[in-house]
Amino acid sequence: EVFGKAIAIVPHIYLTLIEWERSDFKLRLGTGIAYLKDDYDVLDNPNNNVIGSKINNISQVRFGYHRMLSKNWQGNLGFGLSHYSNSSVRKPNLGINTISAIAGIQYIPDPIEKSELILAIPDYNKKIRPHARAEMAFRETTPPGGPTYLIYLLNLGVQKQISIKNKAAFGVEYEFNESVKDFIVQQEIFDENTNWEASRVQVYIYDEILFNKVGLSGQLGYYVHAPVKPSSDYTFKLGLHYYILNHYQHNRQLYTAIFLKSHKSVADYLSFGVGYVY
Repeated sequence: EVFGKAIAIVPHIYLTLIEWERSDFKLRLGTGIAYLKDDYDVLDNPNNNVIGSKINNISQVRFGYHRMLSKNWQGNLGFGLSHYSNSSVRKPNLGINTISAIAGIQYIPDPIEKSELILAIPDYNKKIRPHARAEMAFRETTPPGGPTYLIYLLNLGVQKQISIKNKAAFGVEYEFNESVKDFIVQQEIFDENTNWEASRVQVYIYDEILFNKVGLSGQLGYYVHAPVKPSSDYTFKLGLHYYILNHYQHNRQLYTAIFLKSHKSVADYLSFGVGYVY
């Protein structure tokens, strides 16, 4: 009764880890949107101190064993982890983690034979290329029902595609957080340059796995400028990118993206961005 029920839509991708003649072992990664019925309410549900809104992000990791039982029937076994969070858009936001086990039989009307797969590897741009991205996020401060502040980010760096499915990058990311500036003004911590003192700058390394027009990225950063100290000097961002144009037909790329930023194991915020690769 405290947490209620959840309904989610989770787009996902499969990565084959081990493959045999009639079976395989796969990793499934997905992220989407979830509706949680019983979120925190100061009067009606004060004991729910982990979810502060009905609309949340859901991220899933699942491992599964699949075996073809016949031409059209497949047996499935697996286990997975799901994480629900609104990334501090609304407080409280400790998040919910659930572990699941999966067992079932799947009917495949028109299975694809391996002989039908296109094995030709397209060419790709191997040059080092600059990129730029702008992002924006919303974050509510404690206590629950507190003000919501905007966060602005600018990301500049260089990247190189190192294989048909992978590219790496490094660069600098600037962040301006309105809640940090409000804290500085209220506490009278700095007398001058409050905008710069409310800013954070990090250097980062970055890796992205490509699936045609979709990319899944991880970014590890270290703060080189953070006058108001966060909970950690290191930060991690998990991103999902959608490229407007095909990677293998166009060198210059415009894309949209969504990122989940965290300090250690605590989610900080969810940001939305637009980027360009030259």
